[in-house]
Amino acid sequence: MVALSIDTANGLRIGITQRHQPASEKTFARDALDAGWSDWVALRLPQASFVAIPNFANPDDAVTYLRRWAIDALFLSGGEDVGSSARRDAMEAALVEQARASMMPVVGVCRGMQLLHSLSGGALEMRPDHAGARHEIAIDGQTVIVNSWHRFVVTSAMPEWETLAAAADGSIEAMRHSSLPWLAMMWHPERSDGNPAAMDAWMAQVLSRR
Repeated sequence: MVALSIDTANGLRIGITQRHQPASEKTFARDALDAGWSDWVALRLPQASFVAIPNFANPDDAVTYLRRWAIDALFLSGGEDVGSSARRDAMEAALVEQARASMMPVVGVCRGMQLLHSLSGGALEMRPDHAGARHEIAIDGQTVIVNSWHRFVVTSAMPEWETLAAAADGSIEAMRHSSLPWLAMMWHPERSDGNPAAMDAWMAQVLSRR
């Protein structure tokens, strides 16, 4: 991997959401971030910094956290299905609303794309064969292979979203908002097989609009 070519990457402060792991008989509740994100930021955005955003019980506290840390780009990470964690759903929805109001760049990854689609009024369709299986996607007529760890797919983009990539079964693998600096993808760029053609250009375009 090489660094992204983003003129405004110097000083970029990224906030990355985390999965929420509820308490069990042996453990307290905790938040967790895929370890791949720290290496991804270090390698792809070496002039940027990031902080993990906790799953606050009060969504307003998450918005305050965003402002206090002067976050200027929001990454909605993967992990968990939309609807499986009411706490995380509410917290991320509040962050997305704040990002909309401030025109903040947003990158949704896997669950993050599903959430952005849902918040736009879209429905998700279950396709278990997408989980844990690499597959081909089409980007501008080119075929690339990406990782795949999701059970739910987006089959039809909402009017304000443009489809950028699709899988062979027609499900949407990447999309971009028509008026906001928002990008979403179903594969995980922070994991292996997560750097397909064209993604760098999309990412640079979105993050440069902070």
